Amino acid sequence: MSQQNTIPTRNLAIGLLTGFGIIIVFIIAVLLISKLGVQEGVESASLVYERVKPVGQVKVEGAIQVAQAPEIDASQSESPASPTETAESTSPEAKGEQVYNTACFACHGMGIAGAPKLGEQAIWAPRIAKGMETLFLHALQGFQGETGVMPAKGAQMQLPDEDVKAAVTYMVSQAQ
Repeated sequence: MSQQNTIPTRNLAIGLLTGFGIIIVFIIAVLLISKLGVQEGVESASLVYERVKPVGQVKVEGAIQVAQAPEIDASQSESPASPTETAESTSPEAKGEQVYNTACFACHGMGIAGAPKLGEQAIWAPRIAKGMETLFLHALQGFQGETGVMPAKGAQMQLPDEDVKAAVTYMVSQAQ
């Protein structure tokens, strides 16, 4: 009988030693990782930008550039043309088409979030019936209705109001 009483005591001792051993190994691992693997300080913005910068750019001749990555390198003397500079050299109809192709096509080309597709008269007719001023207002300030959602300026807040209106005019002309 004395042997039966020692088995639980032996199991308890083995359990406690194993638990303390695991805790000690964990503490040693944390200390090693903290000494070897972590660099102190914050990386500068230019180092972070270098790691996440785009690999390349796509340029379409005659298209408006809507968004550009910020330039960190101050040694470049050339500054790219702004979307309005590029668009001002073209006719209002061409400007509207350019803005549509660069900023509006993502939703209006596929009907995302209830956006009326370019050229679909049946879908555009009730909207056109409300008048151009209402369409301009919805495009500039945003709209949420039963038929869908339109973010202000199509979520392209850097676009001038005139460019947004030109794009709306272009889309309406394609639906008539």
